[in-house]
Amino acid sequence: MIVVEDFSALLIQKSETIRTAIERINATPHLIQIVVDSQGRAVGIVTDGDVRRALVAGETLESPVTKCMHPDPILAPDNLAAAQILSDQSNRWRCVPVVDDSGRIIRIVSDVLEASGIEVAVIMAGGFGKRLGEKTRKKPKPLLEVAGRPIIWHLVKNLEANGIKRAFITLHYLGDQIRSFLTDSDFNIELNFIEESEPLGTAGGLGFLPPSVDGPILILNSDIVTRVDFRAMMVHHQLHHWDATVAAIQYESEIPFGVLESDDDGLIMAIKEKPRSTSHVSAGIYLFESNVYRIAAAGIPLDMPDLLGQAIAAKHQVGLFPIHEYWMDVGRPDDIQQAEMDLKRSKGGDLREA
Repeated sequence: MIVVEDFSALLIQKSETIRTAIERINATPHLIQIVVDSQGRAVGIVTDGDVRRALVAGETLESPVTKCMHPDPILAPDNLAAAQILSDQSNRWRCVPVVDDSGRIIRIVSDVLEASGIEVAVIMAGGFGKRLGEKTRKKPKPLLEVAGRPIIWHLVKNLEANGIKRAFITLHYLGDQIRSFLTDSDFNIELNFIEESEPLGTAGGLGFLPPSVDGPILILNSDIVTRVDFRAMMVHHQLHHWDATVAAIQYESEIPFGVLESDDDGLIMAIKEKPRSTSHVSAGIYLFESNVYRIAAAGIPLDMPDLLGQAIAAKHQVGLFPIHEYWMDVGRPDDIQQAEMDLKRSKGGDLREA
């Protein structure tokens, strides 16, 4: 436990928006903001998970932060009481305000979550990358460069930054190139390789994970660039006691015609011109407990939607983790160009700063 005397970075005025809350949450390792009134009194608490749930429920980034906060924050009269609350509320609260008799915050006691809590990750890098045409005829998709570095380099560096110490890379198409690049690179992470002699789909390689792998693992597609906070994903996963958590992005689609709404007799009741709909789609990032990833059997082809379907059929709890951080699928040439432009606008050529 640490006592935070300079806690201004953890406070947000109740008049601010969810967008501002996200920016402030991402700027500290605490994954939380304490909502205060003009007198500095705590009126609510907003966690990273609260923001994500609000977005799923239909709030926007411009909605007031009060739309997603807990309106009855847990407060403590002294440091000892705050530390006890943190101990009792493991994986729920990272910070507890200590207040004076008037309810004003005088300090914050924190149990900072520095690392993700995830020990093992898997990068699925065996695909052919057919959507990229000539770009992947002689080079595998994970080695295509964004901001002067291969996509897979950025992914591994992101794992390092989140405190993950061990990673498995599934290989098939031009896998020797990926192995050579990673082996020759300087990473502070243990890298292991899973060779697929035949294509096993988007999840089949999980069947070759050794028995020594246990507990939750992070799984990443090798054709994404992102700065999703894996710490927040792990907290979300553990808080809900899920067996599998699927990171999801909002995808908006439009029907380019006038849609006719009619009753059972065919009488038109309304016409909606080019209606738009919003859905959550998989972002290619997953957290699985062993009872889910052990569904995959060694050498048996399996795609991720089928694995998740089997998990749901087996009554395993599969939940959604909405992401608001930078994310892009780079499966097409235009996507790579867009990622390049995004990185030029960022602080540097590291996708963690995109």
